[in-house]
Amino acid sequence: MFGFKRKKYKEIVYPVLNDKVWVLESLDINECFNIIKNFIEENKKENYTLSVYDSIEGKTMEIKCKVSDILKIVQTISNAEHSLINSIGTNSVTECYVVGMDFTRGVCKPGMYEYENGKIIKIRDWDIND
Repeated sequence: MFGFKRKKYKEIVYPVLNDKVWVLESLDINECFNIIKNFIEENKKENYTLSVYDSIEGKTMEIKCKVSDILKIVQTISNAEHSLINSIGTNSVTECYVVGMDFTRGVCKPGMYEYENGKIIKIRDWDIND
């Protein structure tokens, strides 16, 4: 219709830090991955790591990794949890990309991880009482 394509996300900019967040509106997992890829390309931060936010529990997986590995990691976690991605953004305070999704199966657990040789390796549990 008139050659216009509807965006599959809504962009929000946090006023104080000027950090961008794209809230995804797609129900197609491959489209979600393409949006993640596009966000990273448009908002390239070479030294940023990854924080995956579980929208159900309100907890995160903090993953030390290269920016070039983020899409592979998000795909792995999304597949394990059978979950769509609901947002991607940057956090300039913690210097990370933040990806939001629902951990519907409970396979992935909050904690600190690193990505090495194609594997997500747990460094330690994430416990606020530590």
